[in-house]
Amino acid sequence: MKDPYLVALGIQIRERRLARGWSQDEFAARAGMHRTHPTKLENGLLDPRLSTLRRVAKVLDVEVRSLLPTGPEPS
Repeated sequence: MKDPYLVALGIQIRERRLARGWSQDEFAARAGMHRTHPTKLENGLLDPRLSTLRRVAKVLDVEVRSLLPTGPEPS
């Protein structure tokens, strides 16, 4: 079963990437990650390290905390 927090994180990343009109491959290149990582991140299949989240946030021009789920614990 997928971790609801990782799924929520992935949704935030996907929405911001799509808002910029980037493909997953373009996003991966800009973030300096392997081309398969965005798919795993966006689908809640990858538990990223803080350093990865910082790179993702920098590329998306947002703060790390804006990518993290807020409110009550997802079920």
